[in-house]
Amino acid sequence: MVSVTMIYSKPQLLFILIPCFMLLSCGHNEGPTKQLTQDKAATSALLEKTTAVTLPLCIKGCSIPTQNLPLLNEVDFVTEEGEKHIYGKFQLNNGYTALIILANADCEIPVIITFDKDGNKIDEKEVHVGRCATECGYTCNEVLHIDPAYNIYTADTISYFTCDSLGNAIAGTDEHYVLYKQGRIVKTGIIELSQEKRRQL
Repeated sequence: MVSVTMIYSKPQLLFILIPCFMLLSCGHNEGPTKQLTQDKAATSALLEKTTAVTLPLCIKGCSIPTQNLPLLNEVDFVTEEGEKHIYGKFQLNNGYTALIILANADCEIPVIITFDKDGNKIDEKEVHVGRCATECGYTCNEVLHIDPAYNIYTADTISYFTCDSLGNAIAGTDEHYVLYKQGRIVKTGIIELSQEKRRQL
């Protein structure tokens, strides 16, 4: 029996190996590409079925009923964990879409998420102050306003007094003030929001 040893030059060896690497590379990338398409399809479906709301709008986080609002099941584009309800959507001037969801808490936390025309997420931001509490002597109202120019105003209006051991107000300890943030949704879909500010009442 004659033994044959194949000897390849460097150019011949490269010609054989390159197609093999290309096949391996294509097979490896198929999964992530498919997953991305599925995520965008789910997002587009969610935006399509969400009820449109008109501006201006006002959301009172401590008193809004959520039992009739649909639950958000798709979580791929939402940063925070936990139960959320879909409040609604509105269109921006450039054809982008803003989605409002409510994250479950003692007072519902409004979250705005913006998407481009292709359903890609642009930005996501909680638009609340979050200083309302349930301790003795503390009353608070949370509100979010968004006007037709996409300006945002969110505030906690707070009244507070120090309680004695029986839960009665101690004279001279009462305070009345507003904690608020201002912002807007700009043309690029980015949500701008100021630092917390305080105003005495």
